Amino acid sequence: MTYCLIDEPWIPVLGPGGGAAQVGLRDALVRAHDFRELRDSSPLVTAALHRLLLAVLHRAYDGPAESKDWASMWRAGRFDEGRIGAYLERWRGRFDLFDAVHPFYQIGRRFDVASKDGRLPVAQLGQELAGGHNSTLFDHTSDESPAVWEPAVCARRLVANQAFALGLGVSPKTSTFRKRLNRKDAPLVRGVTVILMGDNLFQTLMLNLLLYAETGTFPVRKCASDIPAWERDQPRDPGEHTPEGWLDLLTWQSRCVRLFPEDGGVRRMAYAQGLSVNADSRSRDPMWFYEMHDGNAAKISPIRLDPEKALWRSADSLFAFAADGDSNKQRRPRSFVHARDMNKRGLFGQRNRLRCSIFGIATEPGKAAKPKFWAHDRLPVPTRLLDDEDAVGDLRRGLQIAEKAGFTLCTSFENIARRLGKSEKGEVRDFVKNLGADLRFWAALDLPFREFLDELATDRSKALVAWCDTVRQSAWGAFDSATDGLGGSPRELRARVEAARFLEGRLK
Repeated sequence: MTYCLIDEPWIPVLGPGGGAAQVGLRDALVRAHDFRELRDSSPLVTAALHRLLLAVLHRAYDGPAESKDWASMWRAGRFDEGRIGAYLERWRGRFDLFDAVHPFYQIGRRFDVASKDGRLPVAQLGQELAGGHNSTLFDHTSDESPAVWEPAVCARRLVANQAFALGLGVSPKTSTFRKRLNRKDAPLVRGVTVILMGDNLFQTLMLNLLLYAETGTFPVRKCASDIPAWERDQPRDPGEHTPEGWLDLLTWQSRCVRLFPEDGGVRRMAYAQGLSVNADSRSRDPMWFYEMHDGNAAKISPIRLDPEKALWRSADSLFAFAADGDSNKQRRPRSFVHARDMNKRGLFGQRNRLRCSIFGIATEPGKAAKPKFWAHDRLPVPTRLLDDEDAVGDLRRGLQIAEKAGFTLCTSFENIARRLGKSEKGEVRDFVKNLGADLRFWAALDLPFREFLDELATDRSKALVAWCDTVRQSAWGAFDSATDGLGGSPRELRARVEAARFLEGRLK
């Protein structure tokens, strides 16, 4: 059985009118200007497929090494069919999902798990699907009767799993490596991935196609040993490794996999721990953004998904400038810096805003292999915020104001709880949580924040004043909605009045 990803339709795209289709790897690149965007029902698949396409582009163009090369590609408005075709044909055999020697993103013919461990259902490739150690979120198949997946589904999930596989647990011994290793997180699990979006798929890929030269900071650098996974003749031994560079990281093989075709699809697979990024290398993914701790630029950590905190509440880190202008201490995604430089060259014309998509997965506390939820959000990216540090400062002030208002709102309800005789810390916390005022407050600010971002690009002072008014109104709206559920006894009425006075004083 063969299934060549160059030609077979497996990459989900949207046309100009929004119609959904699936295309092969060649068409996804050669016709990228014809598609509005790449989008799968799984945000993890969407993010991982963008990284795959970027790796192919870097290799096909052997760069771009300099700004002028990137500018020439951007002005062309479409990718070079000759370059793309020549590169893919050179490696055609490596893009066959079921090739006997070099199956795409897998280990070759001799790879299998020991018989006592058994083969896993292919559903293990889907983090949100049942199978193996996966918890059941939206799927109710079982290991005893695993479903057969079509090759296109297998290919998409395979690419996503190599980028987002969750750690925890012991990997089975395999016939090739004969090791039992602890499963480690794939590269994109512990951060939030950001992709700049253009008017079509061509522009989106270009906005995230970073300069890839002989010199530069790790991992965006060019060296002979930095090649994508499909160009490696022999797989590396599982365990900790230092990424050779950007292409290695984009196509990182976090799991050793071998799909076994049957009935025109795949039911089971061999699956074991692959490569894990060496912690000592201190690699930083260029698609992530970071928060700073205690005002110290040396103490930064990736933004992570929080089920109780919307991603936009960390937008100041998304746009943050590097400390002292040092690009090695950049906190925002590298594509934002690149877009700023290209915008200064006038390549974006009169465009005053871009968009970005934000992807991530969160796990249960203390249970790395148990996915809790995933996220896919979109935010406007005013080009002014890419190079105006004062505008970013106003954005930070706006978010701080909202955080203070949210804290004050919760404090007002803690006061109510204590006036009603709830003295234990746990009692107070549960009382406030059950009223849900905090959730109402932040939900009410979601859309206005996006408008605030847009307005910062035109009139910063006006935008900040309008935002403050919105924050105040949202706080009062959340307060009124939550207190409507209180009783009407004199004690409860007094508690509500005192809490309202406290909130009013602080909001002023």
